[in-house]
Amino acid sequence: MADKDTHAAEDIEQVLSLDQKSTGRQRFRLWAGAVTVLLLLIIAWFSMSTGQNPAIHFDTAEVIRGDITITVTATGKLEPVNQVEVGTEVSGTVESVDDDYYDRVKTGQVLARLDPIVALRFE
Repeated sequence: MADKDTHAAEDIEQVLSLDQKSTGRQRFRLWAGAVTVLLLLIIAWFSMSTGQNPAIHFDTAEVIRGDITITVTATGKLEPVNQVEVGTEVSGTVESVDDDYYDRVKTGQVLARLDPIVALRFE
């Protein structure tokens, strides 16, 4: 029976790798874990010593009624969605132009007037 206990103890040591010396990688992991735990403890101690949690901060102010101002800024080139070429079906001298650049126009609106006397001469 003692022989079985000795054999069982050796099996346990072999499974747990207790019979082998620790390698450099294992030592590095142990040291890295210890340093990490130490750093976490130092950070916790500093945050508790200030008496406040720095992640939670409230600013309070008196309520003031006022207007809301919205400002929109943009850069770039402005181009129309629909662009129409305007031409004439008659020739003649332009007497007056009733609209200017960038004016809004509607369907059927007169944009320019031709000199009726000059137009009759060329017909």
